[in-house]
Amino acid sequence: MLKQFDGRGNNQHTVDTDATVITQKQAARDAGLSERQQVTAVRVANVPGGF
Repeated sequence: MLKQFDGRGNNQHTVDTDATVITQKQAARDAGLSERQQVTAVRVANVPGGF
C-alpha cells in the first residue's frame, strides 16, 4: 500500500471527503512503521512478481 504514496507530494490520495492528503511517510507512521520498515515495505512492493 505504501507504494501508492510516492512521498514527494505528487500523486497524493485523499483519505476522506475533506480532501486531506497523505504522504507515504504519514501513511507509514499511521500504520506504526519505522522509517526502516517503510523503506523495506516499498522495496518488497517493487519486486517483480513474475518468477
